[in-house]
Amino acid sequence: MTYDNRYLGVWILGILLFAISCACSTSEQSTHTATPLPDQSPVPQVIIGSTDLAVGENRLFFAILDADGESLKQHSVAVSFAHQDGPETIPEGEVTAVFRQWPYDRGVYTVQVSFDRAGTWRMDVDTHIPSRPLVASALVDVGQTSVTPALGSRPPSSQSKTLGDVNRLEELTSDPIPDEELYSMTIAEALQAGKPLVVTFATPAFCLSSNCGPQVDVIKEVKVGYSGRVNFIHVEVFDNPVEMRGNDRLRRLSPVMVEWGLESEPYTWIIDALGNVSAKFEGFATAEELDGAIQDTLS
Repeated sequence: MTYDNRYLGVWILGILLFAISCACSTSEQSTHTATPLPDQSPVPQVIIGSTDLAVGENRLFFAILDADGESLKQHSVAVSFAHQDGPETIPEGEVTAVFRQWPYDRGVYTVQVSFDRAGTWRMDVDTHIPSRPLVASALVDVGQTSVTPALGSRPPSSQSKTLGDVNRLEELTSDPIPDEELYSMTIAEALQAGKPLVVTFATPAFCLSSNCGPQVDVIKEVKVGYSGRVNFIHVEVFDNPVEMRGNDRLRRLSPVMVEWGLESEPYTWIIDALGNVSAKFEGFATAEELDGAIQDTLS
């Protein structure tokens, strides 16, 4: 995939998340990630944020717009999935999706779901509240394999840039208040260190969804509680943040982004002490989500 097409994927997700934040998504925008069901009223809507769903365990995130176009922020909703096998639908049961507060008074629902086969799946969302009934549906595509490093796999041993590769810290990150420790070792070195690793891909200054800066801030916050036990790395999405400050058309995607198959950001991985992926978070991940995943890795 060419650089321009790969960046287009980042742009599309940024527009999608902006639509979620202001509850002004159009049907044209939502079709980037979810297909409306035939003969269905355009509202309420389910807007899918996840772009890399595959057979096996997945963290799926989505927003719900009610009949008035307002973003639903109920604590949890019931979600059921059914595989679309031609004209027949094969139901797969119901799970609970939890609302996650995102920066700038935004938020989405997240749910852990396991798909046992590739293809098109129907997703139905139900509030189960008599005073405010809301049922919405969408179709999602599930691939046979993940485009990005999958759960249980060993991610690329990337030679990500460190402080030793540059003259100034701002050449490594667009974070206005950077933490030097996030750039002290390469991903390859961290995978050999015998400790869990948290690696996040984000561009605080150039993020189109406005979630990258807050994501790096959350990483710095969570990192404090795991000093000496867990390694943390931030990879800037673009390879030349200093040049981009004068003209973002000069952007060059980080080769590590390409190596990891990333077409959206922010994106965060939790990797266990053996070097295998134990959790992955597309889009913004809250401190609660990250802390829970790290604790699972350490236990």
